[in-house]
Amino acid sequence: KIKPLIHLLDSAQEHKINLIQSACITLCNMASKPQLHQHFIHEPEISTIKNCLANPIDKDKGNELIRFMIKLVCNLTKNQEILGDLSKKGFLEILFELLNHEKEKEIFGNVVTAISYLSVQKDCQEKIIKNKIIPRILEPLTQIHEVDQKMIIIALTSMLFNGIDIQREFIKHGGLGKLLFFMQ
Repeated sequence: KIKPLIHLLDSAQEHKINLIQSACITLCNMASKPQLHQHFIHEPEISTIKNCLANPIDKDKGNELIRFMIKLVCNLTKNQEILGDLSKKGFLEILFELLNHEKEKEIFGNVVTAISYLSVQKDCQEKIIKNKIIPRILEPLTQIHEVDQKMIIIALTSMLFNGIDIQREFIKHGGLGKLLFFMQ
């Protein structure tokens, strides 16, 4: 049952952090199954997931919940059939915010991967360019110990197939040079 687990997230309180994390881990695993995705995208479930991603109760206290929320969203973004629902609800903008302060390897790589999957949508490509996301992804790429470079390079190269404007932005911000650096 997915709905009761999502509703547990909705009632999240700090003193219940272990229960909330367990529910989130279970949901993350369920989100890896595309046949279950339709249970995540209806109201109020999709708004609950969005709110937990945007305002995790353990923010600045280990960020374990945010780690699993990002993995959950990343699993959902792999399904092109529901990308429109995620985009309309503002998930892309939340992911942009997470690029601002999260450079820890696992979180940053999954955020970039989710953005890459969403970039299939034309409106998401426009937002990526308008919000200057490509340089924000490229900037920490050479900081070897801070990001999972392989995951980010795969996400970036996948994103390049989603439109000429993304390609131009990538080239404009030195993306080719960074890729060549890693190929040597």
